[in-house]
Amino acid sequence: MKRRAFTLVELLVILTIIGILGSMVALSFATISVHTRDTRRKADLDAVASALKQVLVDSATTGSSGAPYPVASGFMPSGVSALATALTSVGGNHYIDALPKDPHNWVGGATNSLGDGAPVDEGYVYASNGKNYILGTNLESITTAPPNDCGNYQLANTASSTYSCPL
Repeated sequence: MKRRAFTLVELLVILTIIGILGSMVALSFATISVHTRDTRRKADLDAVASALKQVLVDSATTGSSGAPYPVASGFMPSGVSALATALTSVGGNHYIDALPKDPHNWVGGATNSLGDGAPVDEGYVYASNGKNYILGTNLESITTAPPNDCGNYQLANTASSTYSCPL
């Protein structure tokens, strides 16, 4: 007698293998998404740091004395309006189109899920005394941040860690 169909056991084995492969693909996609958002966060902070460097160059070129960087401390973009005014066309110069927002769409809740207390879509922090600045964020792929600082990824023009960041 010829066998024309698969047995129930054979079908269950095939479905199990397909399920395992599907879960592996889903986990890989989630990891890639996290790394993509972290790369975007780094690029966003690099863009703001580049704009701040141009502010310093322009203030030296014009002979401006005093603090070249906007004095502020808060979450970007809405918590540091002085920074937005200095870097966008509002202040007369156009160093950057707009302050970046965190690339993750944090749905639900008043703070994002990075654990840094930042408002929704504002996972970046800026702190400056006018002469030095620190930009920071918490990356999703790094789960621990040093205590009392500006996140686990920082860009600064100073080695000082005496800034009070709102994290």
